[in-house]
Amino acid sequence: MEEEWDNECDWGDEILEEEEDILKPEPITFDNIEKKYKFGENAYLPIPKPDVKKITIIKDTDFIKSLFTSEIDGFLELRGQRGQKTILNMI
Repeated sequence: MEEEWDNECDWGDEILEEEEDILKPEPITFDNIEKKYKFGENAYLPIPKPDVKKITIIKDTDFIKSLFTSEIDGFLELRGQRGQKTILNMI
């Protein structure tokens, strides 16, 4: 026995009768966030600036060449930047 389906009704077009049935998310505001989460006592303090350490540039780089050539076979022939420079020059 075959069941007859009502092809006239498109269930995807169902209309909700009351506006309250439609989910409306709350806007993201500080007050809404503060209601949902408990912040620690330090949350409202100013963000401290990190200590920035001065970086010293190594001027004598001769040790790099000896270090890499002793550890990597063929280091002086390796090229980078699409073959334009040697790896040693790039370092």
